[in-house]
Amino acid sequence: MARGRSEHIHAEKNLPESPKFYVLLEDNIVIDKRYESAVNEAILKDRVDFHEMAIANMCSNTTARCYSVYDRKLSLDGEEEVVERHLMVDGFHADSDTVVRLIAPPGETFETSDTRMWQIKHSELCFQYSAAVLAAPFLLTSLPLDTDLKGRKWLEIGLGGGSLGMALHLLKPELEITEVEIDPAVLHIAKEWFGVKESKNHRIVVDDGFKFVEEAVKTGEKYDVIILDACDESIVSPCPAKAMRSKEFALTLKSALMSTGTLVVNILSGDIEGAGSSSGEIASQFTSVFPACLQMKMSSELNIVLACVPYTIANIRHQLSFYNSRMGRIGSQFNLTNVLDNVSIV
Repeated sequence: MARGRSEHIHAEKNLPESPKFYVLLEDNIVIDKRYESAVNEAILKDRVDFHEMAIANMCSNTTARCYSVYDRKLSLDGEEEVVERHLMVDGFHADSDTVVRLIAPPGETFETSDTRMWQIKHSELCFQYSAAVLAAPFLLTSLPLDTDLKGRKWLEIGLGGGSLGMALHLLKPELEITEVEIDPAVLHIAKEWFGVKESKNHRIVVDDGFKFVEEAVKTGEKYDVIILDACDESIVSPCPAKAMRSKEFALTLKSALMSTGTLVVNILSGDIEGAGSSSGEIASQFTSVFPACLQMKMSSELNIVLACVPYTIANIRHQLSFYNSRMGRIGSQFNLTNVLDNVSIV
């Protein structure tokens, strides 16, 4: 973080008879290792109309993907100014992998302060689909809203910038959260630039999510919630990753769920029906395995959130009024109303 440091200049000690003078230098000195080593200072000058600043980039030795981190200033409803941090995957510059809000130090602005050292606002989710993913297990009552979640287990495959796990841990610190990420570079970026921290009930494992779930089934490990939010390099149909959208993997995920658990899948595809990888065709790989599923569609994002349970729900379509009412309660309790308001359940 940035803070002022006072430096003192003393008269020489070998002249005790002389008066001592103290000069206070009001120098704003940045004390942050990231400031010294993160990026070339020239990158910080790469501003577009003082609305955007590139602050970091990194390429992975594991996946050969390259990532960039940007801080951006924008206005909400033409009035309130906010600064967001975006994680971008090279080749997908039209879309952000993760977006988080930053907390400005008192009296500072995007133009006057080094945003690299601003704190992350973990209590706020910027993506509709992220809020829908968080809400889904509470919507389908795999996790209760009003009781302690001690002993309950949440598994998330795919870390990104880690905003979902951090928001959930802030809301429900007693919940046991495990996040699995195949790329060490992503974990490094999440910790360095997105404020991700591990704790007793929040751990991150660097591993192949497919193999991690297979191992869980072998050892009898069960989860109350499994989130599948791992994507690949496909331009048209990136989420979930192609290797994780098969009926066989859906069966494996089902085996790793508690009998009252929820599987939540982030589906992002612009492919047309009949191509084999459209949103509907991807969803069918999971709906053919799970007896009951709900879809949540976003008003401002292409993502579809599929939430499935391993048991039958009678007349699930006739219960939409109940689910919509419960979604309102979830939004209110978790302070996500503004994000969830325009999410439709179908």
